[in-house]
Amino acid sequence: MEGDSALAAIVVMVLCCAASVEDVLAFRIADRYSIFIAGLFLLVAAVGVLGGGVSIWTVLLTVGWSGLIFIVATTLFAFGMFGGGDVKLLTAVSLWVVPGALLHFILYVALAGGVVSLLVLLLRLLVPFATKKQWFVPTFFTKFAEANRDVPYGLAIAAGTVVVWMRGALGITGVAPL
Repeated sequence: MEGDSALAAIVVMVLCCAASVEDVLAFRIADRYSIFIAGLFLLVAAVGVLGGGVSIWTVLLTVGWSGLIFIVATTLFAFGMFGGGDVKLLTAVSLWVVPGALLHFILYVALAGGVVSLLVLLLRLLVPFATKKQWFVPTFFTKFAEANRDVPYGLAIAAGTVVVWMRGALGITGVAPL
């Protein structure tokens, strides 16, 4: 079971990174990423519980914490601080974070989000200069993104996911190694 969970965690990380690329390019995270990540959790958790490798209480605790993450992220969405795709991706990925490492994960995502926001602000300040020089200006700096002040927060979620994976706390297990 542990090997299956580790392989699934790598799949989750790759899907999260793919979602972040889509977020950077289109300021949108497709539902398929969140659905697949959450569905994979349900499959691996069910196999783990039925096989005796994972406690049902660990799975229920994980789902409960993810529910709390969903409530907080939805509140941020209601105040215009988060996009709907960000809410779904963060909630789906939080299913995979070992309960004892969830606060670390949120901290990593918040720190990465601050860095991403500062970089976006800096780059947007440089856009007028770049357009005067007729440099290539990608979709990231279109008038739509500029007017809405969007930030590709999926990038921060992916960064937090990668850090948690590197620290060995992404997967379905009972103890956080952080």
